[in-house]
Amino acid sequence: MRAQFVGRVTELAELNDEFAMAADGHGRVVLVTGPEGIGKTALILRCLTQWAEEAGAVAASGDPEESGVTGGILGQLVQATPAAGETVKAALAKGHADPVAAGSALITFMRELSARCPLVVAVDDAHWGDDLSLKALSFAARRVYSERVLCLIAAQPDYAARLPSGITRAAASHGLRLELAGLSV
Repeated sequence: MRAQFVGRVTELAELNDEFAMAADGHGRVVLVTGPEGIGKTALILRCLTQWAEEAGAVAASGDPEESGVTGGILGQLVQATPAAGETVKAALAKGHADPVAAGSALITFMRELSARCPLVVAVDDAHWGDDLSLKALSFAARRVYSERVLCLIAAQPDYAARLPSGITRAAASHGLRLELAGLSV
């Protein structure tokens, strides 16, 4: 049985447009913000389900108790695709991975996966991500503009300032910032 999804018609249309551009080779970054419980996760899951036949997807989520785990978000993104994720794992295995090396490895990972079909990279609760992963994601997000990649990054607005500014700039230059409000009656 499929879960009901109510509302968000405008937001779904915007995200479908962003996905279509990414699928055409114009990489996109969407920063989804809204207060806790507003439906960021449900919206992302709806999109991933909707695009499942057309795109590959990798997903991760931040957790306040794991925000100090270096490379935690990156590790989650590559765990489902071990062969393609070797470049990221190698960057993390060095123990002192720098954001540029990890970001470059993440770009290689995204390119490998998006060569077969468009790729959606979803990071929920990004505001609870570890510094290395967020900086690597920022580095990669600013460079996906010519790839078949859509980065969906969700964060609470009160904590969005914790995200590297490169994510916000990437959303502004080749994507959008989608601020969720409550649903109407």
